[in-house]
Amino acid sequence: MGFIKEYRDYLEGIKAAVSGINKIAIIDEPGELNSFINDLSSGENTFMAGVLPAFGNNSPDDGDQYRARAYAEIVFIDKVDASADGQDAFIDAFDKVHSVAEEVRKILLNDHLGDQGCTMMRFLNVQSVQLVPFNRSQVKGWNLIYSFDVWE
Repeated sequence: MGFIKEYRDYLEGIKAAVSGINKIAIIDEPGELNSFINDLSSGENTFMAGVLPAFGNNSPDDGDQYRARAYAEIVFIDKVDASADGQDAFIDAFDKVHSVAEEVRKILLNDHLGDQGCTMMRFLNVQSVQLVPFNRSQVKGWNLIYSFDVWE
């Protein structure tokens, strides 16, 4: 199986483990979310989009020891109710999705630290893990950014 299919299967496993996620897709960049936003409804569970990783070098200058590093993102969004206005609605929208994103962050860390044999996150760069707000006119959410080494 190719790496991208393996990554998709890993994300599908996360979706199955987290009850707050109702849809998942693999996209090539966050701007592609627009094609999915129109299909979302306010009040549904969170939509999770795995952004295809970018690959870089995580090795010494010696080409014989080249090791690829995957730079990855998972975007979690909910469509917001257009009639909801004010600070409370704004906070509630981010707070709901944050609990889902935080649960996925914990899965990544557990897969990295655990002894279940998760090869995908075994080489997670824990210092790279970030949870950043994601805000567009129709959706609110979080972007989970992280990197991990890829061994061939």
